[in-house]
Amino acid sequence: MVITYINPYNNMSRIFISHSSRDTESIDFFNKIFSTLKVSAIYEEYDQQEGRHISNQKIKDDIESSCALFVLLDEQIEDLKHTRDWIAWETGVAKGLNKKVFVFEKTKDTGKLGIVIPHLDHFIVYDPNNYNWRNYLKPIIQSFDNTSTVTTVALSSAAGAALAEDKWTGGLIGLGIGLFLANGNKDKTFGESVQCFKCRLTYFIHVSPGQLFRCPSCNQMYQQRF
Repeated sequence: MVITYINPYNNMSRIFISHSSRDTESIDFFNKIFSTLKVSAIYEEYDQQEGRHISNQKIKDDIESSCALFVLLDEQIEDLKHTRDWIAWETGVAKGLNKKVFVFEKTKDTGKLGIVIPHLDHFIVYDPNNYNWRNYLKPIIQSFDNTSTVTTVALSSAAGAALAEDKWTGGLIGLGIGLFLANGNKDKTFGESVQCFKCRLTYFIHVSPGQLFRCPSCNQMYQQRF
């Protein structure tokens, strides 16, 4: 079953969402962001109980037609082997197609998850109940909007306004977890680049000040310093 979040704009960029259908909290959180932007969220769900089946090729085609892949991790996934296997396969497909992979983990699940994601570009530890995270993630998603040639300028202005008015976001930027704009949507980079000393994977992190977080590739624990 393919679920596309619909909003009033046509010919929008798409982001493939790798997730568990049981994680309604994350789905609702991200749908509220997507509903305000010219970017579509693509959800695919395999329902064994209803006998529905989605072919590997269909999923690969949808990932290929998307500009990025978002992985929404949740504590419930630990008990869903089938879902874990799908997520691992989808992230592998995305990296093979040179798509950016963003892995999202809730702050309340810190220390509770063991699922590893060996292929990723960004790791974001967020609180879906904190409105400031919606403000922080919105320009990241908006950066994939290819419907306007002035997206970069608009995004720069919006980000500047957010920093001026939002002390919470300003704190993130002050700690080096910032936003940098390069030439073109595909070259935009957010976050702070880190390399795990254990698995040597390099990726960008987005965490709140003092937040504990794990390396999603090997589960090594870290803490964001002031």
